[in-house]
Amino acid sequence: MTDPIIKYLKTSLSWLAAFTGASKHMIQSHRMGRRTLAVDQLLALQNIIDALKLDTPVQELSSYTTLSTYDPDQVAALITDLEKKHHRLQERLEAARKKRDVLVRGLHACKKLLQNDQMNLQRQRFVRFRESDLNNQLQQILQKILHLETSIKGIEGQLGYLRSLPQ
Repeated sequence: MTDPIIKYLKTSLSWLAAFTGASKHMIQSHRMGRRTLAVDQLLALQNIIDALKLDTPVQELSSYTTLSTYDPDQVAALITDLEKKHHRLQERLEAARKKRDVLVRGLHACKKLLQNDQMNLQRQRFVRFRESDLNNQLQQILQKILHLETSIKGIEGQLGYLRSLPQ
């Protein structure tokens, strides 16, 4: 009897206990089937169950049309927030692409240096370490670019859907 109340009202055992006048442990024991509640406490829970109208489809509830429609002001505010977020992500994407270009240039320089046969072993080892580090940084920035691009595409889809809603 308490499970649908907890599910639909998003409440806790403490709230049910305060509402019915029983202790939290008594409500918990009733929920597990170990105890039963007093008649007035059961009636309080039954009133909530009746108010939920679990046997009626959601679309037939009287408050369905007023609560399930979109408020144009909220939609406009959400569009504004998403446009700002889209702009910030675009800026971060451009910065990441610039960083990627710098790393690619550095990797190219390392490869050119390693092709030089006149470098001593110590310098070759230093350049190889630098190349390895730049390669790791490049992989991380490529992953970040991919994440930003997918986030931008997702926001563009959300904006398209929100703009198509009737105002």
